[in-house]
Amino acid sequence: MRAHHRNSLGWLGGLALLVGLATGCSSTPRIIPGMVWVEPGTFTMGYDEGAPNEKPARQVVVSRGYYIDIYEVTNQQYYNFCQQAKHPAPPHWKDGKFPEGQELYPVVNVSLEDARAYARFYGKRLPTEIEWEYAARGPDGRLYPWGNTWDPEAAHTFESGKQGPVAVNTMPKGRGPFGTYHQAGNVWEWTETEAQPGLFVIKGGSFAPLEDRPRASLRGLAKATVKRDNLGFRCVKDPE
Repeated sequence: MRAHHRNSLGWLGGLALLVGLATGCSSTPRIIPGMVWVEPGTFTMGYDEGAPNEKPARQVVVSRGYYIDIYEVTNQQYYNFCQQAKHPAPPHWKDGKFPEGQELYPVVNVSLEDARAYARFYGKRLPTEIEWEYAARGPDGRLYPWGNTWDPEAAHTFESGKQGPVAVNTMPKGRGPFGTYHQAGNVWEWTETEAQPGLFVIKGGSFAPLEDRPRASLRGLAKATVKRDNLGFRCVKDPE
């Protein structure tokens, strides 16, 4: 992460270390500000009682560890990228700037290629569906990032009573097994997994009404060109 993020996001570096220690990721090869290490392992992917595209539940081996962003990419981070890379801003930003006071809200209205461009610029990439779901569920295969019982105080959904997303560092009760925030609710997130020709898997659910509760196995599909006010992303990074 670039140095000019320090004012709004400088707390990420220390938190990455604390999260790694608190969640048992002590074998992290090195500390990367704003990211946590996800150790290799085996987990239960899918859900037999979910939608047809979540079935069947099965054991999946993640043979290689990786880093994942603790938080969804924020407006401030994406603005910095747009300024440096001369990349177009999301269409709802006025004069190329996000709404005042929403520095730490997740960036939305970005296409798959927008998300890829951001990730490449910082030497990262987008997660596969397996990587995303493993980071949310951990080796114990929990249904939600925090456990197997629904908790409305752990995820920002329509039940929260607030339209639109919330800041990425809120709702710590919803932290996942590796320390990630908002892998349930807030905004959907892009993955690199193409489930059908031209349709990519999105994960996590959002604040929008008429959605299922955001269990980690929940899957949505979106065209690569889609831009939505409830769709953002987070990045992963391979070890060096």
